[in-house]
Amino acid sequence: MNKKLCGLMLLSSLMVCSARASLAEDARVQVDLEGLFLSSAGTGKGALVVNYSTEEVFHADILDRFRLAPGGRLSVVVPGQGEWADYSLQFSGLYSGRIKAERDVINAGENLSAAYDSDYDHVSGPSNPDFRNSDAAYASSFDYQRELWGGEVNVQRQTNFYGLTVLGGLRYIGQRNKLNAATFDEIEEYQGTDDQTDRVKLATNNHIFGAQFGVEGRYELFEKVYLGGRATVGVGVNRIDFSSRLTSDSDSSVDIRKKESLNHFAAYAEIAPKLTYQYSERLAFNLGGYAMLLNGVSDGTEEYHRVGLPDYDVLEGDDTLLFYGFSAGASIRF
Repeated sequence: MNKKLCGLMLLSSLMVCSARASLAEDARVQVDLEGLFLSSAGTGKGALVVNYSTEEVFHADILDRFRLAPGGRLSVVVPGQGEWADYSLQFSGLYSGRIKAERDVINAGENLSAAYDSDYDHVSGPSNPDFRNSDAAYASSFDYQRELWGGEVNVQRQTNFYGLTVLGGLRYIGQRNKLNAATFDEIEEYQGTDDQTDRVKLATNNHIFGAQFGVEGRYELFEKVYLGGRATVGVGVNRIDFSSRLTSDSDSSVDIRKKESLNHFAAYAEIAPKLTYQYSERLAFNLGGYAMLLNGVSDGTEEYHRVGLPDYDVLEGDDTLLFYGFSAGASIRF
C-alpha cells in the first residue's frame, strides 16, 4: 500500500459517508481537517564514518536533528442509527510531509573513512571491501529524510464515563527513510571541482498492518471552549523492505546494489491532545499537539556499514522512532 492508495481509500470513504449522511435526518457526519507540522527523533546506532587516527566513530544519531515539515490529517465519523445510535464508524488518514536532517563530517587531515570501507573493522562477519575514495577522506556528507503516512478504520462507542468514547479497529502505517551520503576524497571533491567521490543511496520502508484500541473525549473548560483529544495503542506485523546502491563518480565499475526484506513484530502508540473552540453547532476550531511512537521498525542506518556486501544480509527491525509536533484545523458537521 502506498500514499496514493491511501488517498483513494480516504476519498472513497468520504463518498460512502456522504451517501450515508443523506439518509440520516437527525444524525450528522463529522469531518475533521487538520494541518500537521511534525518533526522526528530516534535513530539506529549504525556506524556512518570513522576517524581512523583517533578511532572516533560517528553513528547515525548525529542525524537526529530533524526540521518541522507540513502535512495533514483527515477524519470522517459516520454516526449509527436507531439501536446503533451509541456507535459510529471512523475513517481517517494522515501524511507527515518529508522531514529532513542534514550533517557534514569534515576532517582537514583527511583521516576519515566510510563505515562500509575496509578501514572500519568494528564488524562481525566478512570484512568490508576497500574503496579508494572512501578511505583517507576529507569529508562525508549526509542528507536524511523521513515520511509517515497511513489510514485506519475504527468502530467507536459513546460511554457514560465522563462522556468518553472508546474505539477499536484496523490500521495501516507506512514509514519511509531515505539516506543519501557522499564521501569526498579531498577538499576539491567537497567543493565540486573533482570526481573522487563515492555515493550511497539507501531506502527503508516499514509497512505496519495492525489492530488498535483507544479513547477520545473532551471536557468543557469555559463556554464553547473544550480540552480533549485522543489516544490509541496498537500492535501488528511490520513488512520491512530495504534497498541500497553504492557508486563511484570516478569508477564506473563500482555499482553495488542490495535488497533485503523482513517481517517483524511492531507496536505503536499515538496521542493527540487538543483545545477546541465550538464556534457554532456545526463548526469548531482545533489547536493541539501530536505524537506517534513506533517500535519494531528499521530506519536503515544499521545497514549502512554493509552496503558494500550485497550478499550479506543483516537487516534488523529493532529501532524506535518518534514523530511529534502540533496540529491546527477545523471540525465540520454536515
